[in-house]
Amino acid sequence: MKLPKNSPSINLVVKDGKNTARKAVTGRQVVRTIKALVKAGAKGITALEVSTWAFRLGAYIHILRHTHGLNIQTLREPHDGGTHARYVLLTPVTLTEVAP
Repeated sequence: MKLPKNSPSINLVVKDGKNTARKAVTGRQVVRTIKALVKAGAKGITALEVSTWAFRLGAYIHILRHTHGLNIQTLREPHDGGTHARYVLLTPVTLTEVAP
C-alpha cells in the first residue's frame, strides 16, 4: 500500500518480555486506531465506538497485527442482531512521537 508523503505517522516502543522494538506506524486511520486502542486499554474498542472515523476498523486492526506484529485480541460480544467484535491491544505499547 502506497501512502501519501504527508501521511501521519507515530512511533511505538513495543516491549515483549526482555525485548524492546521500535516501530513506525503510518497512515491516518491506522495511527488513529493504535491511539484509540492504547487509550481504551483493557476495555478495548468496537467499530461502533469509533464509527465517526473508522469506516474499516477490521482492516486497520489487520494492518496492526500483520504488518506491525501487534497482539490484538478479538472478543465477540452478543447483541440482538448477532455479535460484534471488540478489539483489545495485548502487546505492551508506548506511543513515543507523533509526526504530522
